[in-house]
Amino acid sequence: MLLVRAGPTPPPLPPVPLNLAPAAADRSPAVDRGRLRFLFLLFAVALLLRLGAVVARGPGRVEFPDSRQYLEMAENFDRGRGFVFEQEAAGRVPGYPFLLWLLGRAFGEPVVSVKVLQALLGAVGALLAYFIGSREFGEGAGRVAGVLVALDPFLIFFATQVLVEAPISTVLLLLLFALLRLADDFRPGRAAVAGLLAGGACLFHPNQLAYLGFLLPFWLLRAGRARLFPALRAYALVLLFALLAILPWSVRNYRVLGRVVPLTARLGDGLYEAFCPEADGSPVKDRMTFPRGVAGLSEADRDRFLRAEAWRLIAADPGRALGLAWTKFLRFWNLVPNFAGYRTPFYDALSLTTYAPVLFAALAGLALCGRGLREKALLASPTLYNMSLHLIFVSSLRFRIPVFPFFALFAAHAAASWWRGRRRTPAAAPPPGPRDGRRQDTEPRP
Repeated sequence: MLLVRAGPTPPPLPPVPLNLAPAAADRSPAVDRGRLRFLFLLFAVALLLRLGAVVARGPGRVEFPDSRQYLEMAENFDRGRGFVFEQEAAGRVPGYPFLLWLLGRAFGEPVVSVKVLQALLGAVGALLAYFIGSREFGEGAGRVAGVLVALDPFLIFFATQVLVEAPISTVLLLLLFALLRLADDFRPGRAAVAGLLAGGACLFHPNQLAYLGFLLPFWLLRAGRARLFPALRAYALVLLFALLAILPWSVRNYRVLGRVVPLTARLGDGLYEAFCPEADGSPVKDRMTFPRGVAGLSEADRDRFLRAEAWRLIAADPGRALGLAWTKFLRFWNLVPNFAGYRTPFYDALSLTTYAPVLFAALAGLALCGRGLREKALLASPTLYNMSLHLIFVSSLRFRIPVFPFFALFAAHAAASWWRGRRRTPAAAPPPGPRDGRRQDTEPRP
């Protein structure tokens, strides 16, 4: 028998932290390859769906009156007359007509080329939804958000139209991504990029100008109380660069009209259309009557006159204005198309099976944010702004299209949270036997 003399007990070794995850060097290549593969497929599917829709609906087809106005502005600019249509010098902002002019000069025909470009921008929008969703809610939510944007039938449809709704959606996603990066680090360069994107959005769609002010409380909520003053400085820089972006167009309007018109002289037309005697919450340009005294006025005077007339109608009957606001709210969130030309069983079923689940999932996603909603409220600001704007102006499903990706982010958060919870739920163990823990036979042996 071997005897060993006992010595002093050595000190215990320090505990080694248990980490069952593979090292970064082991998992990064596979993860990166999987992510790149997913992003490639996401972009390809989004692009092919949009290009297929362009071909199916007719590449050279122009369906909306607004489309013809954009094309007329581009043609007038090409002929040296400036961005005018129907003798209106500041009826629309120049961003989209300028894009049509560029494409027409480059490819000889703007309609087909702008639809191809919008298909590309829609695919980029799906990638942006993925990146924003991933950084805010995790990889799973990012993938769901990207897929929702890539497959949304209304975004696909508007990519086939010569309208600003499809490209402005991607511009707004770029703006949100720039604001989120600025919130991480208040660098002046990042503020400049966000400001120029905000100004560019205004030059594509004048309604985005008021978003610069609407944004402020959501921006401060994102920054938090501890970073209040740096956040305000960054916001001031964003505002400065946005105003610098629209300044050349504003100066041009002043020179042409003789009055300060930051973007467009049709604010009065839009406001009067929303509250005129024929107003019902929908676009009524084709059947509304103008008040006496508007004929013969200059463009700027007409804008001022119609604004005053609209406010007079609101003050005369506030209850009617509130009722119209409720109607516009319902039209904005309608689960099926509002326009009678698209109220078919096919379009109704398509909307109910694609848009409705996303809307209800988005509400669940907002609820899941809980106390974190203060930080995530910035993601909801474009949707809340567009909705609020169209409680005043006429409302339609068309005006909801640019902000679909933003409530799709919250829908993706809900879907990813549900999937994670489902995977974490342990499977029920089989009942043990009476003594030895083995499962008993449920049927007699032969």
